Amino acid sequence: MISNISSHDAIVRSFSAQSHSLERFSSFGVEGSKQLEAQAGVGAGGDETEIRQVFRQFVGETLFGQMLRSMRKTLGKPAYFHGGRAEEVFQAQLDVAIAEKLSRVAAEHYADPMLDLFSLKRR
Repeated sequence: MISNISSHDAIVRSFSAQSHSLERFSSFGVEGSKQLEAQAGVGAGGDETEIRQVFRQFVGETLFGQMLRSMRKTLGKPAYFHGGRAEEVFQAQLDVAIAEKLSRVAAEHYADPMLDLFSLKRR
């Protein structure tokens, strides 16, 4: 039981950090680009592929994570055979894993045009 509570707290912190990251980068501009480069560990003239990879990961996990969370909110709990809090914790962990895999597969379609637009502002 204690491990379920601690894993739930970790998931809640993860989702709140992800939401905070989304709010922080929602007004992404030159400052956001510099923060992203610092997170990637590259300078202003750094490796473009590494910046692109970190940007894809951030955009993909944020986009798909928010989408999955919104989808879960629309589903009601079944009258029977609901796993309780343990099922909710497992679904949250599963959503994080799904968001990571979706971002690896499909984030380039969303993130690359966004990064191109953001890099135009910097130049």
